[in-house]
Amino acid sequence: LHVRLHSFPTRRSSDLNKLVLFPNPAQELLFIQSQQPMNNLLFTIYDVTGKLILQQQSINGNLFQIDLTNLPSGIFSVSCTENGDLRYSGAFVHNN
Repeated sequence: LHVRLHSFPTRRSSDLNKLVLFPNPAQELLFIQSQQPMNNLLFTIYDVTGKLILQQQSINGNLFQIDLTNLPSGIFSVSCTENGDLRYSGAFVHNN
């Protein structure tokens, strides 16, 4: 008996517009890029203790930058929401 399994790709809504965070580690600026334009984004950055460090609202676009010049060096988590829906959650290293 010979069995072949075929996989058919499916597209989830989360796959349609992935966000990329770069560079990592970052120094002065952190960029977040999406494949398609996004509206009403809110970027939130926390330190390793969970303390809110920065919140930045952004207008429409597909390339966003966050100024890190006032942040100390360390590891931070970042989340991006679009109209209240989580679009990205990850971490980055900041080297002053």
